[in-house]
Amino acid sequence: IARLHELAGELNKAQGEVETAALKASLVRSGALLGLLQGDPEAWFKGIGPAADSGAGEAEIARLIALRQEARQQRNFAEADRIRDDLRGRGILLEDGPQGTIWRRAG
Repeated sequence: IARLHELAGELNKAQGEVETAALKASLVRSGALLGLLQGDPEAWFKGIGPAADSGAGEAEIARLIALRQEARQQRNFAEADRIRDDLRGRGILLEDGPQGTIWRRAG
């Protein structure tokens, strides 16, 4: 694990595509020895994967976010808040920004 930490530090300081690619490959191969670093990072941040709680699937989350957006456009803020609170109760946190709403799993 200490070596993984060292490799990650070297990767953060790497300059150039060749050095970066070589260090990344070494980090992933070394992590594989311990069963680490094998999943998709974006999926991990969203809490999606074999170990994730399936409290709410991505399709259901997208559907509810679309309904919430529609409620907001209709200025039905009570319904929009209800949907947000429902998702929060399922462990889904929403973040509204200029490009739209993004979500992530709490915890």
